[in-house]
Amino acid sequence: VPAVAVDPFSSMQIHFNEPIDASTVLSMHSFVLTPHENTAAPDPTAAYDGSESVATYIDRLLGYDVVRNGASTTGEFGGRVYFGPIAVSNGSKTFTMTPLAGFAEPDATRVGTLLFSIALRDGPDGIRDLAGNSVDFASFVAGSPGNSLAPGSNPTNADTRITVSGGGGTNAQIKDKYFSLRGMGADEDGDGFEEYKGQFTVHPGKISGRAPQRFSRLADPSNEFVGAQGSPATFPTDPLNPAGAVVMTVIRPSDFGFGYLDPQELNMDIEGMAWSPFGGVVYDEEYDDVSLSFGHANSIPDEAINPLSGLPAWPNSGLWTASADPNGGINGFDWNILGFPEYDEVEVFRSPYILRQINVFQSEISGNSYLDWPGFSQNFTWRDTTIEQSNRGGRQESLGSPPTYYGASVGLTGPVWGPEEVPSIGLGLLCRFRCFPQANDLGSNRFAVTQMMGGSSLPAFRIFSSGGADGTGTWHQVVPDSSPYGGTDAQGGYNPDGTSTNAFDPFIYWTQADFVVRISRVTTHWFPFQSPLGLNWITGAMFEPGNPDQLPGTSIQVEYRGTQAVSHPTAPEDTSPLMAADLPFDVYGDFIAGSPGTVGLPSEWTMDPSALEGLGYGFFQLRITFVGNADDGVASYLDGYGLAYATEDS
Repeated sequence: VPAVAVDPFSSMQIHFNEPIDASTVLSMHSFVLTPHENTAAPDPTAAYDGSESVATYIDRLLGYDVVRNGASTTGEFGGRVYFGPIAVSNGSKTFTMTPLAGFAEPDATRVGTLLFSIALRDGPDGIRDLAGNSVDFASFVAGSPGNSLAPGSNPTNADTRITVSGGGGTNAQIKDKYFSLRGMGADEDGDGFEEYKGQFTVHPGKISGRAPQRFSRLADPSNEFVGAQGSPATFPTDPLNPAGAVVMTVIRPSDFGFGYLDPQELNMDIEGMAWSPFGGVVYDEEYDDVSLSFGHANSIPDEAINPLSGLPAWPNSGLWTASADPNGGINGFDWNILGFPEYDEVEVFRSPYILRQINVFQSEISGNSYLDWPGFSQNFTWRDTTIEQSNRGGRQESLGSPPTYYGASVGLTGPVWGPEEVPSIGLGLLCRFRCFPQANDLGSNRFAVTQMMGGSSLPAFRIFSSGGADGTGTWHQVVPDSSPYGGTDAQGGYNPDGTSTNAFDPFIYWTQADFVVRISRVTTHWFPFQSPLGLNWITGAMFEPGNPDQLPGTSIQVEYRGTQAVSHPTAPEDTSPLMAADLPFDVYGDFIAGSPGTVGLPSEWTMDPSALEGLGYGFFQLRITFVGNADDGVASYLDGYGLAYATEDS
């Protein structure tokens, strides 16, 4: 300052006389460019007048301006926080901010001068030096009326305001919009409705994902639903079979002690797993090539008994046991993967496996004996809310989800999701074990299992192909993923006398799963563009801190989708999908049918906002994924998110 008639694409630079902690200099929080009006505080468009702290001034600025007026939407749509990347130089003493869309005019109907201010946040959450001390510039906002003068109001007749070349209003060179969410709480704009829905924590001036944590859960008789059932006559050695085996099994959320509707029990990573040896005894064995893959099951077996017949009420509710899907011709094992082939299973380990009794441990939860599977090469996110709800499971011949006995235990009078309508959060963990053949021999170790249905082989909690010798003594090896060798469809195995077994049974393996909460997902309500987005209208997007500046091992991912139509409900007291993220939306961020208002068919999610251009989309929605670091116990956090876009062709 003075900065009269600056080029609308100018950058701004501040210099300090000592090195500054660059993580405290953020364009949506502490180094803020904003246009101001000739109004009085606390109007969010009013200039800083010295009656409030700079922090309070920055916090009252609008990140976006969307006002519901009956059935219509008014406001500037964009906000008044002009964000952009900040370059650090001169030994962290100089900071240069380049607004993404320049010095834009927020109000094209303006009559008068377009004026700007540059505010530097002071105080404990403001700009700090490397020692953590707040810099001392209280009550100073460059370009504000108290720190600048118009021509004729001072002896030198100099204009010390911040103005832009070409002026404002209809003459403004840039009329792009700056939209931002600034971590100012769940209710960003103070209208009484939350902008965010999902797994997040509110902190002063920012939001974060859930606090990372690790815990284990058991699917064994310590669980009320597994414990209510009995033991089989014999215990399986598969999947550890020297002659090769493929075993697919499903473990439902309730088998691990989870519910079905708690959003904090979604998006959980599995980072390890252990099995329970029968009788706690492990015989020394070595396997050359064993793997485990996870997915979301396409079905949820229900062990309810028909009280009239004493037979399974839902015998076909479990895993698909035939050789192929009659509709799509998908191999039998693969059919059980929700959304296959768009969503395939994830291999979490493939390695040799050495079994030793010395490595057996007792669960702190149940006291049962367990042995770890090999260490995972990657985690798997279960009950994943990024799986599109067009992919739904639950066999047609089932109740749906949750299963009968769980529903009765919590007072449900029926399923939450009916047959073929169960999304990923209501389905079980699908496990496929592959043991590649290495010898014509049988395994020595037996697995502790519970038979979830007495007197019947259905519903299928387990399907398998297992190598062995037939009645003539001829060996038949199973080669995973090889159709001629039983690796793609469940074909059963062999009894000791050489007769064939069923390819399915109601066994659930006693399992300890090691969970880590590191993924948190948040969706917003819909926001309007000022007009349907044209080609090349997206100027840019950013969030602060960016991933290079997040805490080590943490990150953020922002995704977008668009739609052509969103409307407010007719009744003014009803919650609008343009104003509130909570009530009209489910945990996927999808609009709940029958809720007040309407939402048109949304596009697919994308990480590139420009993918929404030129398709007539007048509205957008955000999905934010926070990735935490469980080793250090720290979460990623969002101080500000910004999207700049044009409202007309340039």
